[in-house]
Amino acid sequence: MASVEYIETVVGEVGTEDLARRIAGRLPPRITVALIGPLGSGKTRFVRALAESSGVPPRSVASPTFVLCRHYLGRVPIHHLDAYRVSDDDAWHELGVEEWTSSSGWTLIEWADRFAHFLVPPLLEIRIEILGADDRRRFTVRAHDRVSRGVVLGLAERLRSQPESSAHRPTGNASSDASPGSTS
Repeated sequence: MASVEYIETVVGEVGTEDLARRIAGRLPPRITVALIGPLGSGKTRFVRALAESSGVPPRSVASPTFVLCRHYLGRVPIHHLDAYRVSDDDAWHELGVEEWTSSSGWTLIEWADRFAHFLVPPLLEIRIEILGADDRRRFTVRAHDRVSRGVVLGLAERLRSQPESSAHRPTGNASSDASPGSTS
């Protein structure tokens, strides 16, 4: 199956939170979300908005950098992992990530690219790029299977049904503000 992606450029924390809420509304009861981006790109802010959309009080969501994992209970169980300080494959397995990804709930993994070889479907990949000093971020949301494909196509469908604006333009061009696209 060809992968499908959705690309959107947002401005500031408000834009990041809005996109996270739209994605949360489309997530199935069991999925792994791999968050990839440099330090300060908004991964934890994104997770906070996803969790809040599931009914978790936003103040209870914090970066798990030093504790490695936090668990929240919203409309689905949420497992929030920061893989930045996970030292090696053995430490990854000791955390029990395989158990979380095979049970009901959302497994949200910051720095997921460090252990991509262990991630299994259903898997939604979200890459965040910092575009400059004006607080713009480019989010590339990529489906890796049939389940996550539904999430990405739902985002693209919402985009097509909106009137064109400067904030969201469906163009199919990865450098536009927002675009659905397919890759092989």
